Amino acid sequence: MARKKTKKTTVAGASALPAASPATAPASACAASPESGRTASAAAISGREAAAPRAGHGGVRTSTFVLSVLLALLAGIYLGTLMPGLLAGRQTDTAAGRSAPPEGPREEARAALSGSGVSDAVRGRILELERHVQHQSDDTDAWIQLGNLYFDIANPSNAIRAYERALLLAPDNPDVLTDLGVMYRESGKFEMAEQSFRKAAQINPKHQNALFNRGVVLFFDLGHKDDARRVWRQLLAVNPNAKAPDGRAVSDMLKTLK
Repeated sequence: MARKKTKKTTVAGASALPAASPATAPASACAASPESGRTASAAAISGREAAAPRAGHGGVRTSTFVLSVLLALLAGIYLGTLMPGLLAGRQTDTAAGRSAPPEGPREEARAALSGSGVSDAVRGRILELERHVQHQSDDTDAWIQLGNLYFDIANPSNAIRAYERALLLAPDNPDVLTDLGVMYRESGKFEMAEQSFRKAAQINPKHQNALFNRGVVLFFDLGHKDDARRVWRQLLAVNPNAKAPDGRAVSDMLKTLK
């Protein structure tokens, strides 16, 4: 039975990462004095220096000493303000370098799409979604769309990866569980396929694709023929006219399959 298509929602391309804020020079502790070009602090010191000095013999003038001390204090304040910012900036840059997301789609996705006969439009859409989920990994719809695209080009491993991620975010989606079951079966993971179909039918007992596919896995892959017949009878209770993908009525299958 054909996979039940879910309504596809358009997802924007890879969202732009926030632009880094331009680096700004630290605010100086001394504002420029428009009149003289000197700093305001220096001008203030010069104002004090205008007072009559007390001269000493062979010693340093008191005003010069006071000026030197104040300049040293100002330099210390300025460096004390500036250096932590510079160090923090370096640490932030280093941390950003460590935590930056990888650029571009996953390598296995690129490898799977190279030379696979996939149209340029489909390949472009897949790569667009791969970039998108790298930066917005909690976008359930994007993961589902990505899984659907890989499903449609018969790429089970990447479809499974996308569907499993979608189910981590929204675990009770019977359509995704059913499509995941199909991909598990394509990969030879029959037990996992049966479990996925069973869970889908538990969430939605009227999910015809999940019921039909579970019967297929039970009958043909796992050899549990009685269980398969029981599941197909559940399907017929939901839809007495249910048909297999080849057009055969499920009711006829029950009569002919031994």
